[in-house]
Amino acid sequence: MRAANSALAAARHLAGNTEPPVLDASDLDAVQASIETMPPAAVQVLKHGLSSPFSALGAERLADKRQLLKKYRKLALELHPDRCEHALANDAMQVLNSAFEAAQGKGRGRAR
Repeated sequence: MRAANSALAAARHLAGNTEPPVLDASDLDAVQASIETMPPAAVQVLKHGLSSPFSALGAERLADKRQLLKKYRKLALELHPDRCEHALANDAMQVLNSAFEAAQGKGRGRAR
């Protein structure tokens, strides 16, 4: 159980949600195994997170709302916790939702 918690803490840190976890050698093997079994879409989303929402979605910076929605739906189908059995699917989905909102410009206020 400790190894799974360490992998979860490491992924949350990569997503920018927490402080870096303190890991010992046995935990590093568990984190590596967890990352290797993770779907590529989850790695992409957790790696880029909110620091680069367009990269997290796999979209270009000049993508319009329709293109963003298409990329979001494709990733959401892959990462939804009901479809993806990975322990970090829920976290990846939360980061994906936040990245989608940030890419659409929600929460930034209106430009005048």
